[in-house]
Amino acid sequence: MQMMMRAVATGLFLATLSVARAQDGMLTVTDGRTTVEFDKDKLAAMEQDVIETSTVWTEGTGTFAGPSFQAVLQEAGLAGETVLAEALDGYSVEIPRGRLTGDGAILATTMNGEPLPEDKAPYWIIFPYDQSPEINDTDHQDWSVWAVSKLTVQ
Repeated sequence: MQMMMRAVATGLFLATLSVARAQDGMLTVTDGRTTVEFDKDKLAAMEQDVIETSTVWTEGTGTFAGPSFQAVLQEAGLAGETVLAEALDGYSVEIPRGRLTGDGAILATTMNGEPLPEDKAPYWIIFPYDQSPEINDTDHQDWSVWAVSKLTVQ
């Protein structure tokens, strides 16, 4: 019984630590064998792409900036056809890697020149929705995870 309580306590501690690290801006990118961590400074040092677009979650057109998914995944050096994006609130979704990189998604770190709103931070997957009707669909909306804390390349 004591062994089980220790295991549960350790699991809760690790989960709390993971959420705290993500809230501090730590992004974990893994393939299950190799893990690469990006902090806000490392992501800010990467080339920043800018997307001006409207979204179903914001009013009007916004300006979003952050590194492209092409750059993030290349920097992580992990191969795979699918990316499982996980949010701080437990939401997760599998996204075809080709859609992230081919449809121009960024890992937004700012909106309208300011840090992301608290409910969307630390990172938000943004596509150029206004670019074409093929990108402004329910699949891309489902893939637009906010409060991203972990990406698993599969």
